[in-house]
Amino acid sequence: MIENMGMRSLIWKSTGKVVALYGKLCKMTPETLAKFVDHATTCLVGSVDEEGFPQTRAMLAVRHRDGIREFYLTTNTSSAKVKQFQVNEKASLYFYDPVRFVGVLFI
Repeated sequence: MIENMGMRSLIWKSTGKVVALYGKLCKMTPETLAKFVDHATTCLVGSVDEEGFPQTRAMLAVRHRDGIREFYLTTNTSSAKVKQFQVNEKASLYFYDPVRFVGVLFI
C-alpha cells in the first residue's frame, strides 16, 4: 500500500511477504534483512502502469523504515509513479548489493 505523506514523502507498506531472497540472503533473519536494507544505497520500485504493464524505477535509499514492513521513500508526489500508485497500489521494492550479487524482493 502506498500513502502520500506530503510534498516529497511516500510510505510503502509491505504485505509482510519477502518474495525472493537471492544469494546468501536466503538464510537471513528479519533483523539481518533490515540491516541489509539500511546499507542499500538505492532500491528498485516496481509499479503497474495504466495499461497493466510493469514499471521499474531506481530510487534513492529508504530514508526511514519501521521493521521490514514499512518503508519511507522520498519522491516528487506529482511524478508518474505516484499517479500509478494512486490507481493501482500493487508495488514491490527490490534491494540489492551489486558487489556480492545478492538481493531481496518485498511485495
